Amino acid sequence: MSSAVVLTTGLALGIAYAILGVAVSMVQVATRTLHFAVGALVVGGVAVWSVLAVDAVTGLARPAALAVAMVLGAMASLVVAVLSGALTRRSAADRRDEARTVVALVVGGGVLQAIVARGVTATSLRPEPLVDVGGVAIGGTEVGAATVAAIVLGVPLLLAVALGVESTRLGARLRLVGSSPEAAEQLGIRSGRVRLGAWAAGGALAVFAGALIAPITFSGAGQAGAFTIRAVAAGAVLGVGRPRAAVAGGLAIGLAESFGQALAPSVGAELGVAVVVLGLLLVRGPRHGTARPW
Repeated sequence: MSSAVVLTTGLALGIAYAILGVAVSMVQVATRTLHFAVGALVVGGVAVWSVLAVDAVTGLARPAALAVAMVLGAMASLVVAVLSGALTRRSAADRRDEARTVVALVVGGGVLQAIVARGVTATSLRPEPLVDVGGVAIGGTEVGAATVAAIVLGVPLLLAVALGVESTRLGARLRLVGSSPEAAEQLGIRSGRVRLGAWAAGGALAVFAGALIAPITFSGAGQAGAFTIRAVAAGAVLGVGRPRAAVAGGLAIGLAESFGQALAPSVGAELGVAVVVLGLLLVRGPRHGTARPW
C-alpha cells in the first residue's frame, strides 16, 4: 500500500473518529457524562442504513436512508440516556451516583449491540460510500472512492459541529448547563431540553461517522467496543469537553490506525491506536484540578 493511500485513509478515518470525539465531548459538556454507548450506535446505525439503502427493501437512496438511520440513532441515544439517569443528576452536589450512570451506559451499549447482532445482522458490513464521488489519483496511486467521500463529507460537518459547540451561543448554553444547571435555569435556559439535544445530536453524529468509516474498513457487532474506545479516546485524551482537542485526538488515532495497519496488517491497527493514546496520556500527565479541563 502506497504512502499516499495510507495517509489519506488515516485522514479519512481520523475525520470520522474526530466526529465521534466531538459527539462524546458534546454530551460530556452538557451532562458531565461520557457516552460509553456510542460504539453500539455506530454499529447499529450502519446496519440500519445498509438495510434501508437496499433498493429491494425500501428503495431509499443512500443519503435518505442515512437520514432515517440518524433519526433512529438519536432516539436510541435518548433511550440510553433516560434509562441511565444521565439527563437529571448533573448538579455538583449529586455526583455520587456517577459510577451507576457509567455502568448503565456500558450495559445499555451492550444491549444495543446484542439487538443489532441478533435482530439485524451479525455479519460484518462494508456498504457502498454515502455518495459516489469517485477515486482520486495521487502520485500515480488511486485513492478509493470511500476515502474521498469520507474526507469530502466529513470535513464540513466536523468543522461546523466543533466550532458550533466551542464558539456559538449553543455551545455556551451546553457549557453553562453542564457546569451550573441552577444558573442556567435562572437565565431561562431549559436544562433538560439542552441535555436531550446533546444526547440526540451525539447519537445522530455517531451514525453519520459510522457511514464514513464502514465503507473504508467494515462495521460489525464485534466492532462496537473498538469504536467506543476510539470515540472516548478522541474526545477525552487531550481534554474532556474540548471539541478542538477532540478533532486533534481523532485525527491522531485515525493516522495511527492506518499506518499501524500498513506496517502490521494483523494487529497493527489496534497497536497503533494504543500507542498513540497511551503516549498522549503520558505526555499530557495528570491535569485534574488545573485550569485546563481534563
